[in-house]
Amino acid sequence: GIKTGTITILSDDAVNPNKIVYLKGKGFTIDPAAEKILYASSGLDNDGKILTVDLSSGQGNILGPSQFEEVKSIAIHPSTKFIYGLTTENTSSKILRVNASGGDAYLLHEIDLGTMAGIAFDKNETLYSISIFGEVYTVDLSNGNYNLVVDANTPVSGISFHPITNELWASSRGFVGPNKDKIFKIDISTGDVTLVGNTGLPFMTNDIAFDEKLNLYGLIGGSGQVSDLVEINTTTGVGTIVGSVGFENIIGLAYLTGAISSTNNEEQLLTVFALQQNYPNPFNPLTTIKYHLPVKSFVNLKVFNLVCEEVGLLIN
Repeated sequence: GIKTGTITILSDDAVNPNKIVYLKGKGFTIDPAAEKILYASSGLDNDGKILTVDLSSGQGNILGPSQFEEVKSIAIHPSTKFIYGLTTENTSSKILRVNASGGDAYLLHEIDLGTMAGIAFDKNETLYSISIFGEVYTVDLSNGNYNLVVDANTPVSGISFHPITNELWASSRGFVGPNKDKIFKIDISTGDVTLVGNTGLPFMTNDIAFDEKLNLYGLIGGSGQVSDLVEINTTTGVGTIVGSVGFENIIGLAYLTGAISSTNNEEQLLTVFALQQNYPNPFNPLTTIKYHLPVKSFVNLKVFNLVCEEVGLLIN
């Protein structure tokens, strides 16, 4: 609502040094997201509205208008639980703050990247953005500065980080052809793309999100089409329609997992040797490298340069 107030400025006026300034402006609240709720955003055909989607039926429930014509992607900060949105224009993109209660959104930063496809937070609470051409950036929420991390050189529609492995998963961008329904992973250190599989559905997957059980969900349905919620097999990429959202052009998806419960997926991770992607990357001067050992073992961790020369011994 409309808020009013005053501030007092001390000036060098010898007669009246205290200057009172009257202020009036629109106040708003940013409520955090609820855990284990699937949030979604809309395109032009649904006037940029924000909604929640029922995981069991796919049915959508409108929270309210975002106040933007289109919100292409949304992401939820893992610890603050605030929802951030992405909307784009010809030569720039806007990072938004989204009120989880009413869906209303407000400009946080405008950046001079006009081809952004999606945003997602990784496990380390870093916000990543990806272009429709596969260029991966990090975005600093404090000032809006961005940094190119890697170029995957592949068309992208939506992204999500795996809650445990921190791998970047993506859906392909394409309206026709055999690869419009691809699900793949992007190595954010090299840009290499690993195909998981094809959904087998007739439309591209607008966006994707993991839940706390490590199930992967997606949205299909373009302009003028009522969207469907899809569950995607993380081994084969095959998609199964859960149900109709009931609204057209639903294009962004985000989920706040909360605490990850013990699952078969976690148990499988503990049965193999695994070296995770370092973070941050690129870095200066420090980075963190995590690895998993299924049994007590000898560990030898070395660093090599691009011509395979050993330049460092971290652990022996």
